[in-house]
Amino acid sequence: MVHVDLKHRPSASGVGFVVSVFGQVLTSDRMVAGCRETRTADKRSLSVVATDETHHLALLKLPTATPDAAILKTGGDPGLGDRVAVLGFPLPGQLAADAIMTSGRVAALDAGSPPGNFIELSIPLPPTDGGSPVLDGSGRIVGMATEAIAGKSDAARPANGSTGPDDHSLAVTGTVMRAFLEANHVIYRTAAPRGAPAVFDAANRPRAYILRLECFK
Repeated sequence: MVHVDLKHRPSASGVGFVVSVFGQVLTSDRMVAGCRETRTADKRSLSVVATDETHHLALLKLPTATPDAAILKTGGDPGLGDRVAVLGFPLPGQLAADAIMTSGRVAALDAGSPPGNFIELSIPLPPTDGGSPVLDGSGRIVGMATEAIAGKSDAARPANGSTGPDDHSLAVTGTVMRAFLEANHVIYRTAAPRGAPAVFDAANRPRAYILRLECFK
């Protein structure tokens, strides 16, 4: 018989991304709620700096600085119908260890509450992808995915807990995200918007600064 020590298995997993070279990481507040410890997949422990329950944001800190940090887009938030993508780790342990990009469009503005602070994306969000960055076609971050919006086709929902065919997701806007970072004195990188390519450029996929996170309760 093989004994499995459940104390050392994560209770939940999610996504975070490095927002400054000082090792600060942005994720969903649900990723840290009730956790005695939050770690990266490579076993680095993170401390909680600040949370915003209204907008489901949490700021964490890695034990050391990092040379890689995300680039946030300045200017306005995505408009209705704009192409976007979510980068995350759906079904960890079952799919590739590298981050996976899922593209879609902005399906609705003024989604969620408070109005004007969230957008709805035509992109399913697995339970393991809360905190995933939302990118424009040039790889700049324009928001953060916070939760799934279940579609109507429950009969077609897979039994393994993954998403259904018409599920959407909710994302906090880049404007709200940047305000949260500024309120917590985070020095983040920005870039002005530029013309997006016709398809998402794989070379623009953030690799070094996207992290799979694990919650231990």
